[in-house]
Amino acid sequence: DLLMPLRYTGRMFNFLRIFSIVSLTAIILIAVFAGMSARNLAIDHLKTTIEQDMSNLAQGYIHSVWMKYSDVVVPLAASDPAALRGNTSAQELARDTERYFQKMDLVRANVYNADGRLLISSSASKRNPLAGNAASPDATFVSTQFLQGKNAQILREVALKNNDKGTLLQLLIPILDGDGKQTQGALEILYDISETW
Repeated sequence: DLLMPLRYTGRMFNFLRIFSIVSLTAIILIAVFAGMSARNLAIDHLKTTIEQDMSNLAQGYIHSVWMKYSDVVVPLAASDPAALRGNTSAQELARDTERYFQKMDLVRANVYNADGRLLISSSASKRNPLAGNAASPDATFVSTQFLQGKNAQILREVALKNNDKGTLLQLLIPILDGDGKQTQGALEILYDISETW
């Protein structure tokens, strides 16, 4: 009769051990899942906030700089892009574009015509520019999204001058005519989010 309670206690101890291990595992899995969900929500919020800010920045550029010169630059870029080099309006557009973006905390801003040809590349940030000479870190992204005619964004890891593994948010925002019906070009904004990321 004395062995019966010991066997019962032994089984109970094994049961409590298994219950404790299963409970601890469940708590850890729930914590990991909750942490990953919170991280994903924070990433989505960050991307949305930056995209909205950059979209507002782009609209400011379009209305304050691009629209002043679009009547001359758009037809000239469509018919003879080489003629832009000597055109006074195109040169003023380039200067005003550089001025507009120079105090912004951007890696680069690129302006494309309606055919997707690069018109202006402004290295806005002298602090942390792209490591290479290419205007865009992903020309394929630009060309495929350009055809969509809507805002597009992508996160990418790139080499920056002061950071070999920088994280860039690359945004492409269409430039529409005054009526908002015809695409006149696009504005590509490269924003370094390495510190936040």
